[in-house]
Amino acid sequence: MVGMTFIILAIFILTSTTVSGNPVGFHANRGSTIFLDTARDQTVVYDKVITNVGNGYNSRTGIFTCPKGGLYSFSWTSLTPPGKRFETRFILNRNRITGNRANAESINQYVQATKNVVVEMKEGDTAKINTIGGAANVLHGDYNSFSSFSGFKFADLIISKK
Repeated sequence: MVGMTFIILAIFILTSTTVSGNPVGFHANRGSTIFLDTARDQTVVYDKVITNVGNGYNSRTGIFTCPKGGLYSFSWTSLTPPGKRFETRFILNRNRITGNRANAESINQYVQATKNVVVEMKEGDTAKINTIGGAANVLHGDYNSFSSFSGFKFADLIISKK
């Protein structure tokens, strides 16, 4: 039995997986409510930065600029008040990737919607959340942080033998 344990331990040590790389990740909330009355798309700026490892997110422009290429996961949440809507798209460089709809136009309740997306990015690529012109009029934002945007790079996995 001791010999079998030694063999299993030796196999584990020789084939172990380690995680390395430079982490990249951010999380930002919307600190105040946005009121829009426009037919054109606009970039949503999440101005209250909680985390910005790698310094990729710009809280003045609302744009994430990729500091290191790889596979990224993004998520954004929108809260809109009764009788309003806030429809958005995830934009990678200039390409529309996916959308999110928080629509409370016909109900007397707040509506919150979250969307996730996984994309491959190269260094210098940009990601942002844009409103859909004519389909976004109020995004609720306050100290409770109900509306947010976040993203992170998956860790590099390196198979190594020790």
